[in-house]
Amino acid sequence: MAYGTAAGVAYAGYLFLMRLGGGRDHTLAPVCLSTAAAAVTAAVAGGLWTGIDLNPGWPAWDWLITLAVVGQVLAWLLITSALPGLAPSVGAALLLLQPVMAFALGVAIGERPTPTQAAGCALVVAAVWHNSRPARARRRAAG
Repeated sequence: MAYGTAAGVAYAGYLFLMRLGGGRDHTLAPVCLSTAAAAVTAAVAGGLWTGIDLNPGWPAWDWLITLAVVGQVLAWLLITSALPGLAPSVGAALLLLQPVMAFALGVAIGERPTPTQAAGCALVVAAVWHNSRPARARRRAAG
């Protein structure tokens, strides 16, 4: 639970800083800087914790590079260019739905999620739904 909370706080801070640093003029630099910082952090932590295999073979490198470029760099370039133009609640809702979509994809390809994972996804969907309702509907539900 502590790791999950720390990860959530770090991700929220990352999104906040990306929103501040992103925009039309500065899309590439924040993505490159955060990617480089993540690589250095992973190398140091991995080296100290369990070690790093720097020669996993070319098929593994091909998949890792493809995943990094498509799943991270291109995705975050698109996100950071769009995020400043969105209302904070809309941007947050879209970013919170990404793990739910990964969960759904896993189920679609045959993974069997745990009840805790399913409950977590339901909680995310409920939170996004609750916060995306108009303010008047939220006040009525609260009072």
